[in-house]
Amino acid sequence: MGQRVAHVAIAWWLPFQRGPHGRQGGIVASRGHTISRANFRPKSGRLHPVAGSRNREGSLVFTKHQERNYLSMAFEARALANQILDLAEELRLPLTHMSLHKIAYFAHGWWSAQHGAPLVAEEFEAWEHGPVLPSVYGAFKTAGRKPITWRAEKFDPVTQIRTKASADFSTDDIAFLKNIVNAYGRLNALTLSDMTHRPGSPWDCVWNAGGGRVTLGMRIKHEAIRAEFLQNVSEGTDSHAKLAS
Repeated sequence: MGQRVAHVAIAWWLPFQRGPHGRQGGIVASRGHTISRANFRPKSGRLHPVAGSRNREGSLVFTKHQERNYLSMAFEARALANQILDLAEELRLPLTHMSLHKIAYFAHGWWSAQHGAPLVAEEFEAWEHGPVLPSVYGAFKTAGRKPITWRAEKFDPVTQIRTKASADFSTDDIAFLKNIVNAYGRLNALTLSDMTHRPGSPWDCVWNAGGGRVTLGMRIKHEAIRAEFLQNVSEGTDSHAKLAS
C-alpha cells in the first residue's frame, strides 16, 4: 500500500486514540485533531434508536410509521451544509464543494452510529468522487473547485420568498459538528474522497455493485452507513496495523 493510501486508511480506521487506560480520547482524523468521544453509544436524547425488523441481508426494514419516526428528527441537508460552512468559516477552513459533501458524510456516519438515527433525512448518492447529497450539490455546483462563499437557500411556497436554509441545532449538535469540521476540514478534498472509496465501503458497494445489480438512483442506504461506522467503533485501533501494513 502506498504512503498516501496508508495515511488515508489510518485516518479512516482509527476512530479512537488509545490512552493510558485503554481506548479513549476521540476520533482521529488528521494531524492530532480529534473528535470528542464522549460516551459513544446510542443516546436517549432528541434522536434515539428506532425498532425495526431485519431482512435476510441483515438490513433494517421499517413499517411506514417506523420509517417516519426514524427520519422525522433528522436535519434538512442544505441546513446541515450551511451549518458546516458557518463552522468552517469560524475555524478559517475554506471548504470546496467536494470537501463539503465528504465532511457531511462523515458527520452523518458518526452521528448515526452514536444516535441510532440519521443526521440528514436525504439519502446520499454514490457519485464518481464519493457520496453526494443531491440537494446540496444543486445549491453549490457553480462553485466548482473554488471555496464556497455563499449559503444554500430554500424557497417558501407560502411567502414566495427564498431564505437561507437553517435548522434548530442545539448547543450539543453544534459542538459535535464543530469537532467534525475541525478534524476532517483539514484534509484536502481528494484525500476525503479516497477515504470514502475503501473497498467494501457503503459507497463502493453501490458504485461497484456486482452481479449486474443496479441501485435505484445510486442511493446509499442510511443503515449501510450506520453499520459501517459502528464497525469502525467496535474495531477501533485493532484494524490500524492490518490496513497500514
